[in-house]
Amino acid sequence: MKQSSTKEKAPTGKHPGGRPTKYKPEYCQQLIEYMKQDGKEVKKPFMHDGVITDHVLGHLPRFFEGFATEIDVTVSTLTLWKDIHPEFSAAYEKAKQIQLDKLASGTIAGVYNAAGAIFALKNMHRWTDRQEIAGDAANPLRIVIEGDERAL
Repeated sequence: MKQSSTKEKAPTGKHPGGRPTKYKPEYCQQLIEYMKQDGKEVKKPFMHDGVITDHVLGHLPRFFEGFATEIDVTVSTLTLWKDIHPEFSAAYEKAKQIQLDKLASGTIAGVYNAAGAIFALKNMHRWTDRQEIAGDAANPLRIVIEGDERAL
């Protein structure tokens, strides 16, 4: 006698259950294009001849939260798609690289507040501060290296 299982597969050609995915292969290129675009303007008040005007320093990088909102999903959905779809994973990594380049370049150029940018780089791109101590116990030499440990 065959025992029935509570977890039976859906008949061929039918959806296995749950909400259908909103994933579309075109999201891969859309994500990359989204990240290439400029984000919001970064402005700083500037006084010239007694008149204060906003001086545009540059633009913020784009964020995954914005793309998720644009296509009406959550960031956790993007993360799930990255884990399920190899082509989306590749696009996600490229988008992250574009974001990193914009954030790091903008920080070096003085567009962004350094403390805020360092916080973002540490949290979004796994940059770390690290200390190395060299020398002997009587004469230690301390070297502090900041930045992306992968580049060292």
